[in-house]
Amino acid sequence: QFLTAQTNTCICVQETAATDQTQRAINTHFRGAKWASAWSPPLPGRVANTATWGQATGVMIAYGGALRPPAEPWQLPRQAANRIVDALVWPRSDICADIVNIHGYQPTSVHQHQEATEDLLDVAVLRQVARAHKYRIITGDLNFDTTKSGWASKLKAEGWRDLAMDYASQNGLVLHM
Repeated sequence: QFLTAQTNTCICVQETAATDQTQRAINTHFRGAKWASAWSPPLPGRVANTATWGQATGVMIAYGGALRPPAEPWQLPRQAANRIVDALVWPRSDICADIVNIHGYQPTSVHQHQEATEDLLDVAVLRQVARAHKYRIITGDLNFDTTKSGWASKLKAEGWRDLAMDYASQNGLVLHM
């Protein structure tokens, strides 16, 4: 009922551990509510009653309106490809937004996980810029503080904005990273 009542709403989920069967089942519910979704590659099938700890690296974008997964797959190793998904959505017939959802690497080694996540971000930005859509959104659970990263400064210089930080500063909120 919630999904049916929502239009032009986007839900981005990180840390999924969905198999192909799970993705199909969830997509059936989405289609029934007139929603569409795009997923990173599913986990290989697993044995019943086994834990998926450490395998929850997948991501999903669901949208209550027109959504099209990308025509071209990500050219990344499977481990990285499972952490990123993108889709085109149309909030209005004359506006198309390109959304990328990323699940950053876990901080087992702060330097290494931040570098690996920044590599994913670089690929995402290059892909979006190449498409030349006016509206581009990069979201997700990056697992590091982007405000203390050279990567964030570079994007800001190119005109990108951190909407969460903008919202927080306009409303007197403090975000904890």
